[in-house]
Amino acid sequence: MSNNYDPMYNQGNTGWRQPSWNAVPNWQPQVNTNVAYVTGLDEALIKTNMRNSDMIYFDQDKNIFYRVKVDIEGRKTWAAFEYVVPKQEEEATPATKAEIAALVERIENLEQMLSAKSAKTASKRTKEKEIVDNGESDG
Repeated sequence: MSNNYDPMYNQGNTGWRQPSWNAVPNWQPQVNTNVAYVTGLDEALIKTNMRNSDMIYFDQDKNIFYRVKVDIEGRKTWAAFEYVVPKQEEEATPATKAEIAALVERIENLEQMLSAKSAKTASKRTKEKEIVDNGESDG
């Protein structure tokens, strides 16, 4: 008896892929972005950074942070930024029923005014169209 599939001799799928020699490698330098805490600009500049990295150093004593960039050749550039810590705002109080009722009334009044104005505009356009259709003119 003939067996088309013999597991001992895996004839079709060997699990090995033919390498693609025409593929272009997708190599791009990787940028590392990190955050650390320092006591001043001197300490931020002394820290060793990898090439092609972008680091943020927060000053522990002042509201300043330093951005130190290292290019692919190892040269450092830096910039200092001041920031303001926002104050904690009070929680908003929910609107009362009276305030909601007043807002609903204002919205209804505005809707009535808008519909009345659009009705006037529509009737004016109709009159103008009738004048043009009848061939009448003012002069």
